[in-house]
Amino acid sequence: MVVTERPEHPTPAAPVLEIDTEHVDGGVRVLLRGELDLTGVDDVAAAIRRLSSRFDADQIVLDLSALDFIDLQGLDVLRRLAHMCRATGKLTLEQPPKVLDVLLDLTDARQHFVVEGSR
Repeated sequence: MVVTERPEHPTPAAPVLEIDTEHVDGGVRVLLRGELDLTGVDDVAAAIRRLSSRFDADQIVLDLSALDFIDLQGLDVLRRLAHMCRATGKLTLEQPPKVLDVLLDLTDARQHFVVEGSR
């Protein structure tokens, strides 16, 4: 089952972030579509916490193939999620955009993630 979440009260000027989540084979798969910045970080963290606790997931895969933009606040929420996952499993970043690849290297944050593919 895929669940799509959108911010509860988006403003017309706020970038849109869509979050599709599903439980697959003992893990959680999350597709992020749009822009992950300050306006979307709480929604991403809440969606992943809800789904991982509901299904007792030991692996979380973030599919970033449809992510158009990410800034340092977006990277920070990913790092917090990776820290949360360390106790129970792992966080995989799948198909991160080039800008995230650069941010991971500039901030020395790559060590916190399993990164698969790039675009």
